[in-house]
Amino acid sequence: MPDRAVSSLSVPKGKIVDFIDGAIRDEKPEEYVRQEIEKSLIQEYGYLREDMAAEFRLKMGSARKSADIVIFLEDAAHDQQHLWAIIECKAPKVSPNDKREGIEQLQSYMSACLNVEFGMWTNGQERICYRKVLKGIGGVAEFEEIPDIPPKGRESSDQIAITDLRPATSDALLFAFQRCHNYIAGNQGLQKPEAFWELLKLIFCKIEDERSDKISFFASA
Repeated sequence: MPDRAVSSLSVPKGKIVDFIDGAIRDEKPEEYVRQEIEKSLIQEYGYLREDMAAEFRLKMGSARKSADIVIFLEDAAHDQQHLWAIIECKAPKVSPNDKREGIEQLQSYMSACLNVEFGMWTNGQERICYRKVLKGIGGVAEFEEIPDIPPKGRESSDQIAITDLRPATSDALLFAFQRCHNYIAGNQGLQKPEAFWELLKLIFCKIEDERSDKISFFASA
């Protein structure tokens, strides 16, 4: 769906237009997070709307669960066996360790889908990504934490080239700064003002790095 089609809709107060399918949804904190991730997946990671879906129903035994965002194998039918990645989006107040809505929920969804390889859990302030690996004779699912899910057409996010860089869209840069700031404050035991100055140093390092012909400054496994 073209972006201009979305912008031309008359949206009732308290509602929001889904960036993937144009559906009208309730404007809630977790919905705001989802819309920012959808924009990022399309405009920065390069995924196509045609290969994505929101609120996709998963069959888990006799139960049905709804995944916030899914990415299908390219040009494949939109069914569970062709799922490649699952993204769960939560309100900022939800912790990754939450028993009902935390990373265990994401991992259970990934386990229920044979061909799903990647998963992302985010509340806008934290982003945790996994690659599913099947091990042993029975194919037991294990989850390896990775820095990010790969852009379209790539097997990992480990190697970045100048040509891969895209301008941050909407509030994506704000989300990234929040995650970096919170990580520095939480892992270095710093107060928020101190963490800000450390983040500022990283930003200047990144600006200088992107002035060169080869990217050397990025997060990897």
